[in-house]
Amino acid sequence: PPTSAAQVGLSSLPRGLGAGSAKGLGVSALFKYSERSAAGMRSESLRNSLIVDYGVTKRLTGVLILPYIHNESESSGQKQSASGLGDLVVLGKFALYQDHRILDREILLIAGLELPTGYNDAKDSRGQRLPLTLQPGSDSLDWLAGAAVVWSYWKLALYGDAIYKRSGRESYTFGDSVGLNAGANLPLEFAPKFSVSAELNYELARRDRSHFAGGIVADTGGESLFLTPSVQARPRPNLSIAAGVQIPVYQNLNGAQLKSGLNPIASLSLRFSTSR
Repeated sequence: PPTSAAQVGLSSLPRGLGAGSAKGLGVSALFKYSERSAAGMRSESLRNSLIVDYGVTKRLTGVLILPYIHNESESSGQKQSASGLGDLVVLGKFALYQDHRILDREILLIAGLELPTGYNDAKDSRGQRLPLTLQPGSDSLDWLAGAAVVWSYWKLALYGDAIYKRSGRESYTFGDSVGLNAGANLPLEFAPKFSVSAELNYELARRDRSHFAGGIVADTGGESLFLTPSVQARPRPNLSIAAGVQIPVYQNLNGAQLKSGLNPIASLSLRFSTSR
């Protein structure tokens, strides 16, 4: 299952983890399917996330992200799977700079925690606890910090974020990671309720560490680059529907690891207020 910072929250659709300050209360559902494969081996992950954001002040936004995760792996004809709630993410976004007089322009700081609330006691058919890498929860307290920018040029909106994730030190410790996202959104002239986006999503993760393995876990960590085109529809001013796909462009993984295929993504977002 993915462990990088870019996977923690809104790495894609409709904008990014650092998309601008919230106005009122927003509720979103984000669905992402990812599959990795190699000779004789395959893994897949379905991540359904409920995201709630609230504009506490004009500059401060609070965000809660609660995922439900199904992980499955298959090797040499043997299958293992685990499902359950993932770790709760609590974030704060503070706008250092805002200018909404004509166009939307913001620079934000981001900080938060990924709490060890997820289910991590799934067992196989023999009653043995599955590896932590297959569990929905990480069993560790992780720290998140970063920055984001939203900068509009008339109808074209540019956005990006950089998020660092420091994993808690446990008997099995996932590698610290960095996620970089940059994208652009453009409304369609012939269909005002629709817009198109394109993103680049970069993930860099250090190797995991395990007390049981005697230190560094060789076949973990690495870097990946994805291109994510998507289409957004806004049938109502407070409702947004989006769909897209993450396309792997570059993958440089340490040791023998499964490589990502196409990752479909969809989201549904609803705002209950458009003013503070």
